[in-house]
Amino acid sequence: MRFFLFSILFSSISYSQISAVTENGDEVTLFDDKSWAYKNENLSDKLSLTSSYPVYNYGTNSTFLVKSNKIKIGAQIDPKKWSFNKSLADDSEYEFELKNEELFGMMINEKIEMPLENLKDTAFYNFNFASEDARIVNQEFRIVNDLTVLMLHMEGTIDGFKIFYYGYYFSSKNGTTQFITYSTANLFEYYKAEIEKFLNGLIEI
Repeated sequence: MRFFLFSILFSSISYSQISAVTENGDEVTLFDDKSWAYKNENLSDKLSLTSSYPVYNYGTNSTFLVKSNKIKIGAQIDPKKWSFNKSLADDSEYEFELKNEELFGMMINEKIEMPLENLKDTAFYNFNFASEDARIVNQEFRIVNDLTVLMLHMEGTIDGFKIFYYGYYFSSKNGTTQFITYSTANLFEYYKAEIEKFLNGLIEI
């Protein structure tokens, strides 16, 4: 299961995209296979921009720090519940797994800085490329261990499987991080509490 879902994510990320404008002035994204999508399709017009975002911190059981070797970021995890390995994929740095369960995670770190709105667009259009019915279920800014992050929950059907990606997206002058959990959509509510605890381990070092 993990290999299948992991392959879906990175097969979608590997495709290049080109932004263009139609003769009517609509912004679209062009993909390698000659398909396209309106840039604003399935995206909310604006994320809520307020000075008071919900605040989260990692829990007392999250005692083990997984540190990035690329940028100054890491994740405090509960080692009794989560296992991790360095990723064999070029795109991600770490893979995570909730022990004896069907919930997985990954951490993608890059040295480039990117506005969170652009990072959201990239994440969604990569997912939209692979999915028949990609949609954003929920999105909001949060304060997580003093970091302003974007929470993004996406769902879609890929090769007959209904999939969710739920993660935190963060960028600063030190680089960009995508800290993501994923599994089949029917398991989201079942794992939601564990997902939140896990993602709230994101921390700048």
